[in-house]
Amino acid sequence: VKDYIGMCFDMVLANEVGIAENHNNDKELQVVQMSSGRRYVNVDTTTTRGIIRAKELGLAPSGLADVVVAPLLYDGSYIFDQEHRGRMFAMFHHPVLRAGSIFNYLQQSTWESTDHPDFKSMTVEQYAQSKHVENNFMTRQLVNKPKGLLTQDDVVLAKDIMRQKCLVGLASKLHESLDRFTRYFGWEGNNLAECKRKIIPNRNSQMHLAVREGTTAWALLEEVNYFDIQLYAHAITLFEEQESIVEK
Repeated sequence: VKDYIGMCFDMVLANEVGIAENHNNDKELQVVQMSSGRRYVNVDTTTTRGIIRAKELGLAPSGLADVVVAPLLYDGSYIFDQEHRGRMFAMFHHPVLRAGSIFNYLQQSTWESTDHPDFKSMTVEQYAQSKHVENNFMTRQLVNKPKGLLTQDDVVLAKDIMRQKCLVGLASKLHESLDRFTRYFGWEGNNLAECKRKIIPNRNSQMHLAVREGTTAWALLEEVNYFDIQLYAHAITLFEEQESIVEK
């Protein structure tokens, strides 16, 4: 999604990229252009510390960012205020496939910190039972409950927040979701179909090779993401319902 926004529409993003090349200590906001040609505000909106800095520098009132990427939902909302509001949209993955994708990434990454285990020697079953696996990430973010036990009431609240606040996209319907975001927000670009083909070639066929439905790994990851499984089913329902809203 970030590549689509940055490349196909030449919009300015606020995420973690803007603090590269020693911009994390800048005293004023500015738009920086990376070697890729894409443009970013010199903040990091993916961490609590970075979000506080973005708020203090006045990211929202500056109007420099076209899109703010904030996986920490409640922390990210701190950036905005009554005069400078945001509109939320999100791409939802099946929780088990998301976990498999994260495991793939961890196995391919090189960690300098000794705090991380050797993921390369870990099986996906071991990962699913370790402290490193995500536990109902979507539900926790929506109800602002990063730790502790979740209940069915939390899922009910998360579903209500999604219905009222979020334009839903599905990774399983990536192209359709990107088209929906484009129409809803009125983004304008040239040769969008060709641009999409360049940035997401065969993406879905390569993403989740670590886990297959019907396996022990799938069952373990499904169990640890019990509430997110329910939330994802709700996302599918909302995706269908929101089609008519976007068309209007």
